[in-house]
This record gives sequence, C-alpha cells and structure tokens, in this order.
Amino acid sequence: MTAIVTPAATPEVGFRFDATRGRLIVDLPPRIGAVLELDSWQNGLTVRAFIEGAWEDVDTTPAFSLTDWIEPDTATPDTIAVAAYLDGVPASVRDRVRTLGWHQIKLLQVARAVPELLPLVDDSPVLVALLIDWIARTEATHERARWLVLGPRPEILRAAGIASTAATVKLLGRLRFERIGASDLTTVRELLANTALTTLLALFRRINGELLRPLLLRPSLTSLPFIRASIASPAGVDDASVRECFALAAEFGDVERVGRRLGVRDPTAAYRACTTAGAVRRLHDRWTERLNGMPLRHRIEALARTYGTDTFPAPPLLGSDAIVPITTLADLMAEGAELHHCVGSYHEQVMSGRCYIYRVLVPERATLEVVATAAGVVIRQIRGVCNQPVSAATVLAGEEWVRRGGGTGVDAVQPRT
Repeated sequence: MTAIVTPAATPEVGFRFDATRGRLIVDLPPRIGAVLELDSWQNGLTVRAFIEGAWEDVDTTPAFSLTDWIEPDTATPDTIAVAAYLDGVPASVRDRVRTLGWHQIKLLQVARAVPELLPLVDDSPVLVALLIDWIARTEATHERARWLVLGPRPEILRAAGIASTAATVKLLGRLRFERIGASDLTTVRELLANTALTTLLALFRRINGELLRPLLLRPSLTSLPFIRASIASPAGVDDASVRECFALAAEFGDVERVGRRLGVRDPTAAYRACTTAGAVRRLHDRWTERLNGMPLRHRIEALARTYGTDTFPAPPLLGSDAIVPITTLADLMAEGAELHHCVGSYHEQVMSGRCYIYRVLVPERATLEVVATAAGVVIRQIRGVCNQPVSAATVLAGEEWVRRGGGTGVDAVQPRT
C-alpha cells in the first residue's frame, strides 16, 4: 500500500488520482462503505477494494457516474482528480458515456473489452443502458456481453428480462434522454408494459425521454399539438417543460371529470382542441367555475341520493389542527367553491375510497389529496387557491404530517419555486 491510499487527511475529498499509475482512488465510505481503486483504461479498468489491509480484485463496480464529477463549473480536488483520470480514456469513448449515468464504470469496462458496443451507444443509448444494468446486476462476463452486442438486438432485451419484438427495439432506438439514470430505466420498463402509450409513441420518429413520466400518468397528452412538438423536439426539453407536462397530466383528469359533471357531451374533444398549456388551464378554470357556481344544495341532495349517504368513508389519517379531513359531500363542495378549484368533482373517488381529501390551514390555505397504498399513505397533490402550487414550506409540513401519521411521503408533488 503506497502513501496515496492512506486515509485522507481531508475526508470530504472522495477522489484522488495517482498520476504515476494512472489510477483513481475512491474514498467514499458514506456512499459505498469502502476504499476502491480503479485501474487505468489501458489496464482494463480493474476495480480493487482495500480490505483488511490489502488490495483485492472485486467483480462488482460502484454505480455512480464519473462524468458527473467533471460537469460542475467550480474546480474542486474531486473534479480535478476525476478529470485527470478520464483524460486517459479515449475521447470517443468518454463523449459517448456522458449520457449514460447509471453503472458508468461498468459501461467503460465493457466498452473497452467489446469495442463493437460503441456504435450501439450512438444508435440506441437506452438499449445499451438496459444491457449494462443487466451486466452489472448479474456480473455477466465480457464474452457474454460480446455475444449479445453482436447478436440480434431483441436478445439484449430478453437477457434483461423484457419481452421483446422488433417494434420494441425500434421504439427504444427513438428514445433520447439528456442523461439516463436508474429512475429512467424504471420509467422505460413501465413504458414497455404500457401497450396504450407504446402504441401512441410508435408514431414518433424521436421521443424525449424526460417526458415519459407525465405521459405514463396521462397518455392522452400526446393528442395535444404543443406536447407532440415537445416529445419530438431534437433540442430536448427543459425542467420547466417537464413540470408543465406533469401539471397538465393532473389537470387533464380534472378537465375530463368536471366536463362529465357538467354534462359536456365530449370533454376529451374540448381539451384536444387546446393549442397551448394556457388554453388547457383556461378551459379547466372555466368549467370549474361553472361547476362551483351550480346550486350547492341541489348538487349535494342529488349525490346523496346516488350514494345513499352524504358522509365519506373514514380517512386513513385523523388530521390535526393544521390539516383537517373533509368528511362530507357538503364540505367537499364548499372546499372547491372556497378555493376556486375542482376538488368538488372528486366525490366519486372519495366515496369509493380511492382517495381522501383534507383542508390545509397552516402554513397556508390549501387542499391536500392522499391515497392509501400497500406501502402506506402518500400525498398525491397539494394545491392552493385557484389550483396554484403551494410553497415548499407547505409541502414539507404535509410530508411531516404524513410521516407522523404512518404514511410514506409525497408522490409527485410539485412545490412552487
């Protein structure tokens, strides 16, 4: 053991570069519980772990992305060390792996052993990400990797446990992410299990992967011209566009539901005629005001006759001084009227136990929706007056309230920034 691998005097430094041997020392006990040494590209990127006073070769590799450490504008000991190490990797390889952020070290190892992988990275980066994820999980050999890379592409998906057809391979080849992480691979697997959405996306020659999550929530978003343009844009989408798509995914369900309550013959056709996100929102607000403007007593009486009661099922969390459960049809209608949003149209879901609604009083006035899952209670959404996003403080208060009540946190809540 040389001096370079002794415990660091500055523990915040996670990476050190041994220029003499071209090796990178990774000292991140909080993350990986060990000190690792990555050999140079020239020597095969072998990974060793410092165990009981000696270096030992290991088959497993850390899952983090090396190139993420050289992206920050400010140079640090970590970024300098990683940049020096990656300088030893051919530029053609280094540039290709930037977008694949999950198991990137394993990707570099396979790319060195199987050069035929590199054209596949250009052609179908998502397919390569699924392959590398499988190799890392199963510790498959480079020989097995070569056989898959040189063989029919459906075999790569079958090895990864995904039912494969030529259409599936073609769809994955059209998917592009700015950076593919572990959560993106989960989203891709969900996409491939969603026949309705894969059928819709098969019409696109290019698909921005960043929009897959909201599209899975609401496949009908693909019917909107401005969303279709974002899906296919070669320039990609920014964070604001993704947040907008998430918001629309929630509002589309509300538009359909409110339209049905109002007796609109074809609410789907109405929102599909919208050419901008603002038009969808204006349609949502206009119909919500019409719903909230209907005589409250008549609406409650009609619904009570339908369900045989005006009282909702007992909520999963009892509430507090700051967050109060809404337990009757009258309270639900009043909440929608007071905050000028469409929660009054949720009565069917609440009556059937598919969700539960709470009135938030502190730190700001808002309406909160929770759902009971196998894992516990989660917050689906928190909305303020006129369906506006709430502050981060309100989201945190809701999270803490759910945790105290036995829930698991917030599901896809978009706080106001």
